[in-house]
Amino acid sequence: MIKYSQEFFKKSFTAGDMKAAYLSAVKWYSTNVLSKAEFINVHVQFIKEDKEEFPTITIRLFAVQDGEQDVMAQHCQCCREMHHNFFINEDTHCNRCSALGFQNRLEQKVNIKKNWYRELLRKYGGTDE
Repeated sequence: MIKYSQEFFKKSFTAGDMKAAYLSAVKWYSTNVLSKAEFINVHVQFIKEDKEEFPTITIRLFAVQDGEQDVMAQHCQCCREMHHNFFINEDTHCNRCSALGFQNRLEQKVNIKKNWYRELLRKYGGTDE
């Protein structure tokens, strides 16, 4: 199964030691994302960074679209309708399908989800933006 995702949020947590930074990052994530029913199919990535004076944990959140079969079925239906309306026959030549529309629809769905999640984080006070 192919999963498409896009990052919709990034936040860094700094503390005196790595454990404290990690605990504050996990607390923020559990309070603002994990506990909210609206956030479905969100992938989280925790990144450890020791490049500065204080240890830092960066959280990256990704909106994941895994409904590949739903989107492909929608694409095939659109293709059949278009082919029937413009060519007045039922022969759609699915074996030559490039499915570029399929990929575009997946990207549109991921973008919608990404923007919606950004708004939810603002609504719940999980961002400083």
